[in-house]
Amino acid sequence: MALEGMMEADLAACGEFGGTLTHTLDLVEEQLEYLYFDEETEVILEKGEYEGATALVPMVVMQTSVAAGVGKKSLLTIDGEVFGVIYPDKQNDGTTKIYLERE
Repeated sequence: MALEGMMEADLAACGEFGGTLTHTLDLVEEQLEYLYFDEETEVILEKGEYEGATALVPMVVMQTSVAAGVGKKSLLTIDGEVFGVIYPDKQNDGTTKIYLERE
């Protein structure tokens, strides 16, 4: 089994998740587990007139296999607050960091 496959299996076996969120896409809702949620993650802007500036945005970390259907048209509801997806960023460790904006 490849290293990435082993990490996916380890994450799948993990019983301690950060919580559950509601993923909405095309009016269809589903409950997904997330590993970690951060209200303010520092990011460096890469495009536009503010290129190189930093901003604080919410971010949620999920298993890549769980986050597979989450994209820029998705809405995520975490603890009653609705977020739009700015950018899902797949990591090499079997997780995906999803940068969010408040709706």
